[in-house]
Amino acid sequence: YTTDAREVFFSRAGRAATVFAFAGLAFCIVSGRLPYQIPLAMGFDEDTQVTIDTLGKQLESLPEDARFLHTRLEQGDLLIWHGRKSFLDSRVLLFGRLAGPRFNYNPDSIAGKYALLRQGLLIPPALRNVGEDMADPAVKERIEKENAEQDQLVQDLLREFRISHLMIRLSPPGLPDYRSVANIEERQLRAAQGQVPDFWIPVSLGGSSMIYEFQTANSGRTGYVHPLVVDFRSRKPDRKPLRVAAVTPDFYETWVYRTRPSRDEHHRLCQHYQTSASMALQMYTQNVQAIEQAQANGQVTQENFQSFQMFDLQNRHNLLIAAAGYQMAIREGGQALVTNSNDPMIWQIMGDAYSSLDTVESMFAQVERAAPNRNTESLRRLRFSQAVGCYRQVLVNQPENPFVWDALFQRYISRNLRELAVECLQKTLELNEAEELSEEAFEMRRQQENLLSELQAAIEADKSAIEEQMQQQTPPDDPAQLAGFYMSAVNAMRSLGLTRSAMALLEEHEDEVALSPERDLRMGELQLELGEIEEAFRSLSLVERAAKDQPDVFMPLPWHDAVAISQLQMAGYEEAQATWSELYAVQESQWRLVMGAGLDAHLLASLPLVDLNNRVEIGESIEGTPNAWPASHLQKIYLDAGLYSHKVAELRFLMAVSHIESGDIDQGRLLLTSVLTESGDSPYSLLARFYLQLSMEDPSKLLQKYSPPPAEPLFFELEASDIKTEETPGATETPAGDAANPEPAKEEPAKEVEQER
Repeated sequence: YTTDAREVFFSRAGRAATVFAFAGLAFCIVSGRLPYQIPLAMGFDEDTQVTIDTLGKQLESLPEDARFLHTRLEQGDLLIWHGRKSFLDSRVLLFGRLAGPRFNYNPDSIAGKYALLRQGLLIPPALRNVGEDMADPAVKERIEKENAEQDQLVQDLLREFRISHLMIRLSPPGLPDYRSVANIEERQLRAAQGQVPDFWIPVSLGGSSMIYEFQTANSGRTGYVHPLVVDFRSRKPDRKPLRVAAVTPDFYETWVYRTRPSRDEHHRLCQHYQTSASMALQMYTQNVQAIEQAQANGQVTQENFQSFQMFDLQNRHNLLIAAAGYQMAIREGGQALVTNSNDPMIWQIMGDAYSSLDTVESMFAQVERAAPNRNTESLRRLRFSQAVGCYRQVLVNQPENPFVWDALFQRYISRNLRELAVECLQKTLELNEAEELSEEAFEMRRQQENLLSELQAAIEADKSAIEEQMQQQTPPDDPAQLAGFYMSAVNAMRSLGLTRSAMALLEEHEDEVALSPERDLRMGELQLELGEIEEAFRSLSLVERAAKDQPDVFMPLPWHDAVAISQLQMAGYEEAQATWSELYAVQESQWRLVMGAGLDAHLLASLPLVDLNNRVEIGESIEGTPNAWPASHLQKIYLDAGLYSHKVAELRFLMAVSHIESGDIDQGRLLLTSVLTESGDSPYSLLARFYLQLSMEDPSKLLQKYSPPPAEPLFFELEASDIKTEETPGATETPAGDAANPEPAKEEPAKEVEQER
């Protein structure tokens, strides 16, 4: 014993440090925070339990006598857990591990047959012989012979074990096996081209696996619908509360209350739907390029034209699959954010889904921006705001994510928001500065730097011009006029894409613009462009409340669209639908006053069918002088009538979009049908046709009845003039695509409708 203070302090401090160290170690062990550790508890961990539950849901919809070929041994254990037969399971590991050169396993062993089946199905021929000199005829002949033998061996094993379904793992641990999914999709293309006799059609997509059903050319299965389209029509999400924006976690959330990351069913499905949709869109693009290349090379002949046409029709089904997948990714992502609104991965997936959905919708809208009744600006603005809002939430927890900064740059530059585009491009270049670049990447970086310099110079010139103009004008003394003076400058900056400058001017002169009714509206619109979803929702909620209290003051201001967009970003679907319904009622009452009772509603609906460029030719005489009627009549009322019909279609379609995103497919289908039947030749009619194919099991009769004559051409359609009447030397025939195409469009009924009209 000692009474020396230094000795006592050293002894007690050492003991305390030891106790705290063991306590911290015990905490890390129990909570599973050590690397590659599982927390100590009863039952399964969260990921395993989700895998078991989601696989059970998938198996409920499959036949009881289904014979599965699963791609992982653990999946065999799960099949046994659910009372199904497995091909192989983890018990085989008690007798050793499967090892050997590729495709040289023992064909007499059950484990060897399992390995041969997996590799024969999941590894395409292009990846089996990487590094071989295919230019050598002898090597090429040998490889083709080996591939044919492997394909035949796979066919023999499939018949021997009577395999009916293939199960690909998409669950933890590890990343989902999307590579195998892509390889199976490639095998489907090889089957369509006649290279292999079998193909696999997807029948179930769940949180744990992708399940395919074995098909042959003689299977005779009809009425097949892709599982993404089935889920789009049938899955009804629960009613969700208003969405919560991401926030930066504090010290306790980061270090004390932190839990092991896990992915629930909604998180997994969100990722799976997004990836599957991207694969479908990529396949569609590749097939379009192949068709265009065949046309350019003169490979379209009279003999194979029908095959090309069928392949083209089946390829369009990939667009439906892509749109369904993106919509489902958005729905499941919204459900996942209810559990954890700080998940940057979910926010990024949803941002990508909104951006890709905008691309798909633009393909079908056939936008003509010059004509006021031939554009989908409101829909484009909605998709832009949704994508930007999601990307900005990612940066709250991952401010150094270069992919998100680049995605934001692409969104901003597409809308000519130059100030924000410069901000994102600068950050992207800064984050990629330390990387070693290839020659191609270096050239791209140089182009980006040149673009950055050009944008910065243009921005400075525009800002200087606006500031000079403001200095030349004397601010009025009247408070209302002073507010209008500054709001004019804000609107000028916003029209030039100077979002940050406009926001700074609003905040600097907050007191001066307080009397302007459009102050909060412009503030909310700027916040939407910045991706500040909660701030925009609060600002635009004030606008909505003020507009209801003072309807006469806010009548000239177009505030409904901005308010509805902010409500959709916060998952307020019913509120957004009510806002657009209110605007619809206002527009209808205004047009009744403007047009008067003498203009028949049916005439308004049919006038957009008259082409704007040819309306004068309808009434021209032989000398080329327009007659008094109908040319003068059409000249007088065409624009107003077209705008009315287009605005009606726009509002109905936006309401339908809100219902579809919330999962109310039935109500969305009714609105889409009204757009198609009452809106004439509007780009929203084309979009309604597209979404009706997604939401209806048999839309052919409705679409044929309201098909505009002539049917709208897509840029990749084959024209009769492109067909070569003589056989082209070296031309190859491209067979039809997937035989399981649901409800291909029929040509004859459309011709009958055209003749009747």
